[in-house]
Amino acid sequence: FECCGVRGYRDWLYSSWGRDVPGRTELGIGYSDIGKVPRSCCNEQGLRDYPIDCGLSFDKLELWTYEPFMHTKGCSEALYDAVNSHLDIAIAVCVILGAIEVQFALISCCCCCCFIFVVSILHC
Repeated sequence: FECCGVRGYRDWLYSSWGRDVPGRTELGIGYSDIGKVPRSCCNEQGLRDYPIDCGLSFDKLELWTYEPFMHTKGCSEALYDAVNSHLDIAIAVCVILGAIEVQFALISCCCCCCFIFVVSILHC
């Protein structure tokens, strides 16, 4: 989906994993823009420029300075876009499957009626 975090890459700044930076003491005073993101957040340029530790090495400067190297769109937005772009296909498949089910139900009813009719004739 080429995304990072739920709403965006900044979500990782609120996680204990993203803020766990060796050598920096967290005093609990407040929020900082320095953190790291998982490797899955890196785009092609980030993987090319940081082939070994992309995302993990983004803890030297404020995270926004690394935006050119990572996906900035949140995964909830990316998932919504993917579902929304294929919604017409999903609706068409549901309608077709529903129509097929209705046809089989009608055929099943006709077969039952014919069977009952044949049984009633044979018992007479």
